[in-house]
Amino acid sequence: MLKRDRLLSELLAVVAETLEEDSGNGHELIDGVRCWLRSVTGQEEEAAFWPANRKLSPGERAQVALEIIKAEGRITTGRLAKAAGVHPESARLTLAGMVQRGTLKAIGTKRRRYYRLNV
Repeated sequence: MLKRDRLLSELLAVVAETLEEDSGNGHELIDGVRCWLRSVTGQEEEAAFWPANRKLSPGERAQVALEIIKAEGRITTGRLAKAAGVHPESARLTLAGMVQRGTLKAIGTKRRRYYRLNV
C-alpha cells in the first residue's frame, strides 16, 4: 500500500470515528483530525493547526501566544508564527504590541529575543 493510501485510510477512519461522537458543532471532528495530524507529522501537543484560508486576528494571535507561554514558560516570534500559521513579521508585531500594552516582557535582542509574562 502506498504511503498516501495508508494516510488517507487512517484519516477516513479518524473522521468516521469522531463523527459518531460529534455533537453537531464539529469540534470533536476538528480535534480528532488535529490529533491525527500531530501523530503523522510528529509535532508536539502544543502545536496548533489553523485552516490555511483563515487568517487569525491580532487578538486570536495574542491568545495563542498566551497559551504557549502558559505551557512552555516563554515564546519566540518563530514559535508564534509556526503555531498560529502566520508570517514571522505578523507574529513579531503581535508580540511587540503585547509588550507595549504591558502583558509581556521582551528579553534579549534581535535574533535571541524571547518573551515572558510581565509579572
